[in-house]
Amino acid sequence: MRVETSRLRVVDLVPPDTSIDGASNAHPTPGAYVRDHRKRRGFSLEQLAAATKIPKRQLQAIEDERFDELPGLVFVKGFLRCCARALKLDEEVLLGLLYEQERAALRGRRRDASPAPRQGTDGAHSRSAVARVRALPLLPTARLLMWSALLVIIVLFVLVAFTLAANMGGTELLS
Repeated sequence: MRVETSRLRVVDLVPPDTSIDGASNAHPTPGAYVRDHRKRRGFSLEQLAAATKIPKRQLQAIEDERFDELPGLVFVKGFLRCCARALKLDEEVLLGLLYEQERAALRGRRRDASPAPRQGTDGAHSRSAVARVRALPLLPTARLLMWSALLVIIVLFVLVAFTLAANMGGTELLS
């Protein structure tokens, strides 16, 4: 990786897509990225914990990609920013890795949540499940039902008003 400065050119001897072991990581995860750069810089986990004021246990969870053990995603982002500053890394690259990982997880959850017919022991059960899935878009939404009910109430109110006005107008003509 080359960084242009005014007269000095800084060259990192290890390409960014190669881990410490020499294995190629085209799309590293944020935890692996922090671990690789921490080892490159010669930091121990304890030293990084002291530099960032983040407990060692939580740094280990970040490096092992166990984000569910941390208080929340907003804390993960903050911890990654602190690690990036302490290791002199670009914060946006590190957070970009986190965002890409979250997008991939979201795509996986959406793919898993897509309605698929269940395989039953008999064909009738699975056919009824498919029929229910196909019928769902045909059901009216709650908003549509609310506006329909409101329209019916207004029409009834107008009919009652005209009926009362007609009855009152008819009695005036007779007297």
